[in-house]
Amino acid sequence: MVVLLKRRRRRRFIIPEKKFTLSSDKFRRQTHRTSRVLEYFSEKEIQMQIGVTRKFWPIAIVKELIDNALDACEDANILPRIEVSIDDAEICIKDNGPGLPRKTVEESLDFLYRVSDKSHYVSPSRGQLGNALKTIYAIPFIVNGSGGVDIATNEGTHRIEFSLNLLNQSPEVKYNLDTGAFIKSGTNFKVRLDLQACLKEGETIDSYKRDVFELVRNYALFNPHASFIYAGWRGGFSFERTSNEINKWCPSDKIPIYWYSEERLRNLIAANIYAEAHGGRVRTVREFISEFRGYTSPKKQQMITNSGNLHLKKGTYLNEFVKDNDVDMDRVKQLLKEMTLLGDRILKPRALGKVGEEHIKSWMVNDGVVPASINYQLKYGEQDDLPYALEVGFGIFEDKQSRREIITGLNWAPTLKDPLAMIQGQTTEALIDEDDPVLLVIHLVYPQFKFTGKGKGEIEL
Repeated sequence: MVVLLKRRRRRRFIIPEKKFTLSSDKFRRQTHRTSRVLEYFSEKEIQMQIGVTRKFWPIAIVKELIDNALDACEDANILPRIEVSIDDAEICIKDNGPGLPRKTVEESLDFLYRVSDKSHYVSPSRGQLGNALKTIYAIPFIVNGSGGVDIATNEGTHRIEFSLNLLNQSPEVKYNLDTGAFIKSGTNFKVRLDLQACLKEGETIDSYKRDVFELVRNYALFNPHASFIYAGWRGGFSFERTSNEINKWCPSDKIPIYWYSEERLRNLIAANIYAEAHGGRVRTVREFISEFRGYTSPKKQQMITNSGNLHLKKGTYLNEFVKDNDVDMDRVKQLLKEMTLLGDRILKPRALGKVGEEHIKSWMVNDGVVPASINYQLKYGEQDDLPYALEVGFGIFEDKQSRREIITGLNWAPTLKDPLAMIQGQTTEALIDEDDPVLLVIHLVYPQFKFTGKGKGEIEL
């Protein structure tokens, strides 16, 4: 028996055309412009700039100012002496350096630009981002609702106050240089900051004072040539230098050309040309060459500029490297090639310097570590064509109730948090638990760290 199935006809659904009209209770969104300058005056942006949350901002201010003070003293070949004091409303940092130049202070007040003498150089320096002073100005404003910083030098006292004009989308700066209020030498920073406003509920000002003590103590660990005085907690502390020589790479040391890649050298040349266009010193190519390690000889400079495909005259200016509104990459490659061929012998990694076994062991003993338990290791090497120096100290605390402590330093500066994410995991794999009475000190010197954010919190290795 055959059953015939009748095919069902498909229905066509026709949607009636409907006209949409804009109801009177609807509104059109206005496109608004916001100044990027305001990013410095928001909690979210400042946290990104310095890499730590609001709770650690006062500590970050102390760290940035100590970094700047150490660099300034070393650049002038002065054994650093840094005084730190903190109370409920002020953070004060004083050094014995050459004094912060007036021009640097004035340029730092322009939030459209970063001001740094390190950002375009491949060198093992403490700070490379150029945002320290800007964040120090902005933090008191965010916390207090108004910002206040006094900077005393041998030129007078710079009095800086910030407020925010939301209608003009810009910060308003009250700046005055009181030439009658000067100090004979060094720089004295006074940052007016309500510490209580940074604390979480249940925390006390004493916790900040203790944290600053630990930071200053760690600076003493990584800088045997510097003295530190801290007032503000338990009657104050003094950490005297253990060396009368600066046995480390200093900001004023000339940089080997082979630390630069083609891209790094192009960026440096571009930065120099930009500075020239905005009132900076105009350099010849030979002057530029002389700023690198091993090229002070005019004869060697001439050999480089006359060789290969460069064929540059004696008075050729660096800005003549511009082609089609950009730096001529072919010339950069040729310059790097010729400088590398005629350069001095390769600089050994040990030229970076070190903290030193004696100083690290002495510091660890003073911190309560059993002398016989201390193990120190130093390793020099190269990574990505750049030299490094790695020091590690390990020891066991006398007090068995102590907990595991890991202190890390990058280029002679302690970090506010663990910059190497794998350290915690590796210590655990080595059966060193959080409850173990162990101290681990790690110091790494490297010419160019790759920070994973705007702040200097974490690095990529």
